Amino acid sequence: MLGILLFLLLLGIALQMPFVQTRIAHYATGTLKKEFGVNINVDKVAISLFGSVKLKGILILDHHNDTLISATRIQTNLLSFKQITKNNFGFGDLRSEGLYFHMKTYKDEEKSNLDIFVQAFDNGKPGDGSFRLNADALYVTGGHFKLTNENSTTPKILDFTKLSGELTDFAIKGPNVSAQIVKLSLLDHRGLLVQNLSADFSYTK
Repeated sequence: MLGILLFLLLLGIALQMPFVQTRIAHYATGTLKKEFGVNINVDKVAISLFGSVKLKGILILDHHNDTLISATRIQTNLLSFKQITKNNFGFGDLRSEGLYFHMKTYKDEEKSNLDIFVQAFDNGKPGDGSFRLNADALYVTGGHFKLTNENSTTPKILDFTKLSGELTDFAIKGPNVSAQIVKLSLLDHRGLLVQNLSADFSYTK
């Protein structure tokens, strides 16, 4: 019993070391690259004794090696992890800083980079292999969202900067994105400043 307690203590100490935490993150992202062919990078991971988990320097590249999603920092709590499986990521609360999301359809392509990204996780089996990510609440500070279609006469469809606010029931289910926007402020590229937006948001094929 003493040996087990000592092992758990040493393991707990080791997991607090930034080097160990970052190595774990690199191993996890390396596994995703190898198994699914997706390019996900995390510079640093920090896990505190109180259960706080911080991911720093997140970068997800699309099939053209352009940025699909990036963030300066994403923070959650170990108690907020509801379900983490091979392709199902469930969280309670997520807090993001410097979040950048560029949904883009390239010239002569029918599917967006998000469609192609989530398709990589789909093994074709009913009820299995469909990418899922959801959070009870998503708090955004200093975000940026772009929607581009190079096959359109006006490629830049949406370009929202200075995104800050709260979204609940945030979900990515395959190519579908949905959320309840509780409160959101943003600056549109046409010059429109929105200070308090609330809405039911949904993006589907």
